[in-house]
Amino acid sequence: MAEEGEPPEGQPPLRILYHAMLGRAGAVVRMCEEKGQPYEFISDFPELAKVCGAFGAAESGTFAPPVVQDGDVTVSQSGACTMYIGEKLGLSAGVPNAAVAMQHLCDIGDWVVECGNAFSAIKELAPEEAVQSLQAFAQKRFVQWVAVLEQSIVGPFYYGAEATYVDYFLVSSVDWLQEVWLKGLPVWETGCAKIMAVVASIRALASYADYAGPLKTVRDGFPTLAPE
Repeated sequence: MAEEGEPPEGQPPLRILYHAMLGRAGAVVRMCEEKGQPYEFISDFPELAKVCGAFGAAESGTFAPPVVQDGDVTVSQSGACTMYIGEKLGLSAGVPNAAVAMQHLCDIGDWVVECGNAFSAIKELAPEEAVQSLQAFAQKRFVQWVAVLEQSIVGPFYYGAEATYVDYFLVSSVDWLQEVWLKGLPVWETGCAKIMAVVASIRALASYADYAGPLKTVRDGFPTLAPE
């Protein structure tokens, strides 16, 4: 008989396929760590290429990692993977409505993408123009997104007293932004109180603070656009 959290006899273990970092798979890994869910993290390119169409898989319903494989279920897209693992591990009890939760996952994901687009756009600019572009983004579009996210958070977590998969997704997204595109920028001190309260609470968990696995938020050598 399988132990709690382990797959039934004969069924392969939960697999998380992604590049060799937490990155957009961070929420999935963090939830598994918190709930003691065994998993196999796979970052070998030949394995990714077997399931991701972007890497050459001829017959695949998934385009790019992260991908979660759980028995006969295969899920891709970071938000969908987060929702699947969150529901599997009981981190959905506080979610009032799955469609609303998906909206919040999409909001967070779009926020991260817009930050990435803004910083990608400065690569070809002269230094002075780049600074002006960053300041314009931080003072308008970033603030607009933060206001929407803040309004959506009930407190202390997204939907009240219990952390859900949406909170883990928010924290992994902030981890990424602070390490890559927004590193060193003073954008978190104003208007982000609820966001940063969620971040502080999840980061204070032993499973997060004492994580001893090999994965970093960003792998060594990853091309960051953040100012030093």
